[in-house]
Amino acid sequence: MEGDWSNREFLPPLDGHRTRAFTKDEIVQRWEAKIGRKMTPQELATLEWGCVGIASTLAGVPGHPQYNLVFSDPTTYPRQFKADEKLAPLEQANNNLNQAKKSLRKAEEQLRDAKKGLGRSQRSSPEVSKAKAEVDRLKTLVEKRREQDRAAAAKISLTPEERRSLLAERAAAQGEHSKRSLDLVRDVKRRIEDVIARGPANKEEFIRMKNEDSVLARVRGLEAQFLPAGNPATWDVVTWAKDFYSGQDVARDNLGRVLINPDTGRPWPVATAPNPAAFEPDPVTGQVNMSRDLNFSKAAGMGNFDFNTEVAPGLWADANHMEYRPGDPRRDDPGPMGGPMKVYLSREEDLHSYGGRIFGAYYDSRVYGLSIRSVI
Repeated sequence: MEGDWSNREFLPPLDGHRTRAFTKDEIVQRWEAKIGRKMTPQELATLEWGCVGIASTLAGVPGHPQYNLVFSDPTTYPRQFKADEKLAPLEQANNNLNQAKKSLRKAEEQLRDAKKGLGRSQRSSPEVSKAKAEVDRLKTLVEKRREQDRAAAAKISLTPEERRSLLAERAAAQGEHSKRSLDLVRDVKRRIEDVIARGPANKEEFIRMKNEDSVLARVRGLEAQFLPAGNPATWDVVTWAKDFYSGQDVARDNLGRVLINPDTGRPWPVATAPNPAAFEPDPVTGQVNMSRDLNFSKAAGMGNFDFNTEVAPGLWADANHMEYRPGDPRRDDPGPMGGPMKVYLSREEDLHSYGGRIFGAYYDSRVYGLSIRSVI
């Protein structure tokens, strides 16, 4: 099927439902029906990354949407961090402790399983010794995390009423910032679409026309290297949101050298206090430099980020997590981050809580991004 498929239905309307869930296979079927062909292996691999995979699939890019057009409202930006001066250290300490406890329970279960494999005359085995060493290590870690949790609670003493008040304050500030930022990015999107509607013949003419707009002329990221190939008449603009934690850093040795995890080849992550300065939007354009976003989480056991993508006016798609490979123990985990990949379609009024109803404490920042794609 050829031609402009931007207006073909991808996900159905909610029809009075607050949200609707879809399996990964249902999403594949619906996307293939929209674009009129089978998805390629690379496209399937991209989709299986979960929430970011949905954004990248709709943006027509592998891996991760580009950060060239990312926005955040400058006026409301600082207020969303105020309550986290007290909440974030407590949440970090508590989640680090809970994750250490969870790891210890799993290690103790593995030690019991290893002992079951011993013969009658055996007192130990290499497997048992290894499992016992891991249990001992994690017991020490749990005690360390427990002391850190107590220290944080002693330093920032909150009554239940004070904590509820701070949670409400944070939710209100985040909601206001999200709405204002969405208004900002939609204005930029409308201006880009207006230029496309004028019928520029190529990239160069699009750039000339967009520079006639007083707002777009100041926006970075609309240079030729960021634009799709082909006639601008085939272009479409996708809107997405990313939630993340601002306090991201890397571990370093005494000489300041970055420490690398040998298992992943990536730097060891370090969560710091919230760092609003790292992602402060431009006071004129509202654009955000995302170069300091390392996709690190706020604390152990917390999500690294969350994406929502607008699939139709006022309808947003998210996913619980990536598609886990066979043999991955998370496939059978009954928790919110386990099981099969699912995609959720929600109303815009439910969009403005960072991380949604389940993961609201995970993130302190939200940006909205635009991706320009070709739809033929």
